[in-house]
Amino acid sequence: MIVVLPLFVLILLYGLMVYAYFHYRQGRQDEFLHLLTTAVEANAPLGPALWAYLDDRPHGPVREFWIATLQFFVMPGYYWIWHREHSFDSKVAHVAHQLDMGVSLPRALQATRGVASRETVLAAAIGESTGQLARCLRNS
Repeated sequence: MIVVLPLFVLILLYGLMVYAYFHYRQGRQDEFLHLLTTAVEANAPLGPALWAYLDDRPHGPVREFWIATLQFFVMPGYYWIWHREHSFDSKVAHVAHQLDMGVSLPRALQATRGVASRETVLAAAIGESTGQLARCLRNS
């Protein structure tokens, strides 16, 4: 009984962290969809709009230090091995780079898993083929 209770608390704690991760990712995907919709409705080029969004995001060595420190206590090494290359901001940068290279929006979203929901990718594909990208993104 003494061993089971701390194990149960640990499982509960990690389950809560997994839930928080997926909830946070959903919020970031919704924010990304809103950004795309606004840029398309304003007839702004998507690549520069995404780069401006990334420039506006908080970054710097102090923020990086705190993120690395806090994530070390959750999963040692996670920040240095996985998070730096697979963060949401790096995924948005990958989409912006592909758009700058001339790749279509649906292909850029498909190539970058996790940056947008499946519904958003489908809406972008339908909107591009019908010529009503803003309307499809707004309704997704």
